[in-house]
Amino acid sequence: MLTSLLYRPDRFDRNFSFITTPQVDQQFFGAGQFVGFGFGSKFADSPMNTDLRLTQIIPGSPAESAGLARGQQILTINGRTIG
Repeated sequence: MLTSLLYRPDRFDRNFSFITTPQVDQQFFGAGQFVGFGFGSKFADSPMNTDLRLTQIIPGSPAESAGLARGQQILTINGRTIG
């Protein structure tokens, strides 16, 4: 069954989930570097969609260095109120 999940560029679903060998995984991810602020966010289900929460903080990222933590609510961005 796992063989059918291996990445094959000729398949229709080539841009979504796939499995690679450990060697291919190391080649791709081992040489990579992080670019970005280092957080994930999501609007919570609310009537006005104004409840923006941090869902993930990447260790060693600028977000972690700034003291952000998972679960915190973002109220403003650059002085502008969310929503």
